Amino acid sequence: MKKSLLFYTNPFLKESLPSFLYRTAAINLMENLDWIFENYESVYHTKLNRNEVNWLDIEELNKVAEFLNISVNNIHTMSFKMLLSQLNLSFKNPSTNHWFQYINSRFCPSCIKENPHQKIDWMSSYSIVCLNHYCFLLDQCQQCKKKITSKQIVLNKCTCGMKLSNNKTPKVSANRKFIHFQTILEAVIYQNQIIIQNNLIRDCRLFMDALLFFCTWSSQLILPGLLSVFEYNMVFTNNVISGTRLKNSLSIDQTVCLINIAYDILMNWPNGYFNFIDKISENKSTKFSSFIQNIIPSLKTTALKEISDSLTIYYKEKLNLPRDDMYLRSDEVYPLFSQLHKTLVHSEFINNRVYNHNGIIIKLSSLKELEYKNDLANKCMSKEELRSRWGTSPKATFDILSKGCIKDAVHSKMGSVNHWIIPTSSVTEIEKKLFERPINHIESHDRISLNEAFQWVGVNHANEILHGLMNKSIDILSLSQKLGNIIISKKSCYFYIEDLINRRAGLENCISIRDLTFILGVKKSDIYFWIQTGRFGESLINLDTSNNIPLENFNIFYNKYVTTFQFSLKYNLKIQTILKKVKFGSITTISGPLHNDGKRLLFKKTSNYLEGV
Repeated sequence: MKKSLLFYTNPFLKESLPSFLYRTAAINLMENLDWIFENYESVYHTKLNRNEVNWLDIEELNKVAEFLNISVNNIHTMSFKMLLSQLNLSFKNPSTNHWFQYINSRFCPSCIKENPHQKIDWMSSYSIVCLNHYCFLLDQCQQCKKKITSKQIVLNKCTCGMKLSNNKTPKVSANRKFIHFQTILEAVIYQNQIIIQNNLIRDCRLFMDALLFFCTWSSQLILPGLLSVFEYNMVFTNNVISGTRLKNSLSIDQTVCLINIAYDILMNWPNGYFNFIDKISENKSTKFSSFIQNIIPSLKTTALKEISDSLTIYYKEKLNLPRDDMYLRSDEVYPLFSQLHKTLVHSEFINNRVYNHNGIIIKLSSLKELEYKNDLANKCMSKEELRSRWGTSPKATFDILSKGCIKDAVHSKMGSVNHWIIPTSSVTEIEKKLFERPINHIESHDRISLNEAFQWVGVNHANEILHGLMNKSIDILSLSQKLGNIIISKKSCYFYIEDLINRRAGLENCISIRDLTFILGVKKSDIYFWIQTGRFGESLINLDTSNNIPLENFNIFYNKYVTTFQFSLKYNLKIQTILKKVKFGSITTISGPLHNDGKRLLFKKTSNYLEGV
């Protein structure tokens, strides 16, 4: 042992390490108690930071034990770092830790009068009461309003000259709540024991974590007037949050106000928690929304998961749901049921019970139903999987799905994202119907793949083409492993879709330019030319404001004229054959380049469909 001091003493019960250092300096008659740090440096050639004494690592702590001539076990009980390690409470930086003040201290004037030394619990960020004298602790000199340090407590003297023991503090015997809280806190600090237990609090760490959580959020979600403890003239003031964390050096008034709320929550779990939720529900700030939608759900994977679980129970009671039935909030579903994507949970696929919590929509789902729907989803495929299976384009696949072509397919939308659950059995049923159909053999110029047909007719008609194939209105010419590569009859596809378009035009009293280009087999520019030259009638058609042509104008053209494309399909002739017949005069045209009338040929329609044929 390196003997460097003349006199040694023993620490008092519950005494802090800085206090013991300063008392040792005092009995060694040091005029300036800080000289003991210089003495230590001269012996160990290591500088001892007076603000870091409570946070030394084991090696340095053992040196201090040797310096003060006390046992290692004894000094370990005085170290904040060792204490937090035993409680399994984390911290990154001593100066910003959640649990103990870094420089300043609270104190009891009566304790200092009896025996001037600092207790460990006086440095706790949550300590509020002296259990020896049933009074509130103080955190500043009542004469100069300055904060108090360990050294000043040992000296019993503020920098202004006032004795700390002469300060006055109110008794708390009328309110057992604060005394009970302090009893619990000191059992945690000095004995590593928890003297109360419920579903939330099962050990010391959970008590401290829950205390920090509710003090932090009470300060942000409850109005200051509702936090104040007027019984003791303690008015809550803001400025308790630094960034996102609760400061570790609150005033005693601020601490008492927050403990007043947190105690009721922790001691009366879960009803106290439900009362807290009711109270903060009056807050319409973004912090309230974040607390309900983000902060509480984030606790699900932590030791404080009971706070998240009990929020679900709160909503169950609000919705009068059976107590014995298990329900989950939407945010709780995703980690448990891999097949139920976020968009599906919010869709009609799940029978959700909805609660409007101050503008926040909360959805609860029965656990039994979720298990059933997750199992069902396992037997389904996504839109992307269907596309891969069928080899179809995104837009054509979406049209088939969105218009109900596949039985029991369910979809939901979140933002711009669509998510589909498609029963594999329904997909197989469609494939079976198509692949069991007889094959027709038609000349090659009438052949087109299903994917090509979707693009030709328009992807917005993909579902109608698929219906036409299933009800045998459209001929299949050859099969393929992928649905999109099936070869179908172009002619039968045309007349089936043409009929549907004409019937829809009759109901809507108009026809789209896109559908008209398909029926006539021409470009938009040709249609615009014929409109300008009066082929669609004399009435004004404003194509700048509409992509539709009135049914009356469409019928004028449709009943009078036939395009080369329509001619080809009607008489099963190749386009080249028709052009040759026109060239040699066997078929008469009424419009086109020969007439100096547009780029496309037009034929006159008669009762026989075409003149000259």
